[in-house]
Amino acid sequence: MENMPMPKTRKPNAQWDANATKIFNEICVEQVLANNKPQGCLNNKGYANLISQFNERTGRNYTRVQMKNRWDALKADFTTWKTLLLSASGLGIDPKTGTIAASDDWWEEKINVMPLCKKFRFAPLDNDEDVEIMFSGASYTNTNAVAPGAREGSAGNGNGNGNGNCNDKDNGSDDVQEVYPSPAEKQPVKRGAAYKSPKKGKKNFRDM
Repeated sequence: MENMPMPKTRKPNAQWDANATKIFNEICVEQVLANNKPQGCLNNKGYANLISQFNERTGRNYTRVQMKNRWDALKADFTTWKTLLLSASGLGIDPKTGTIAASDDWWEEKINVMPLCKKFRFAPLDNDEDVEIMFSGASYTNTNAVAPGAREGSAGNGNGNGNGNCNDKDNGSDDVQEVYPSPAEKQPVKRGAAYKSPKKGKKNFRDM
């Protein structure tokens, strides 16, 4: 009897609930401040620390590819949110939803151009201070210094621990589908105060 090939087993999808995302962001910030992000993504040491600490704190067993996919998803959210803020000059922030106070027509126009905007229709960017550090064009270190002229994706050798591969993403989906508020949860739009960064000294968003 011929040996039958063993069926391939698919690794389980990563479940990115609010707590898992918070832990992920906290560890990523620690690695950025430890100078383990010389380019647009964590280097090898940064990823090794992220994987071991995240799995230890959550009891999960996520891979580097799953971590990188999540990093890319959060970076896309950050870029979309910052683009929205830049295009919302003169508009305020809705005190109830925390997102941009604009008309339905304004939102429809933005969503048509950038579909990811839909997730910010009724809620702002989550963990904004953490993702600002993770994806800002400035290069943060554990001494809170900023390297002048440093931008996302610029070449750099890091601290001798090896560069991360910014292209090591999976073709499959490792993340759960995002859940958006239903129309019944829609809040009336109110014009609030102009948007201001919640943290003094926060760096301005730069094109990435």
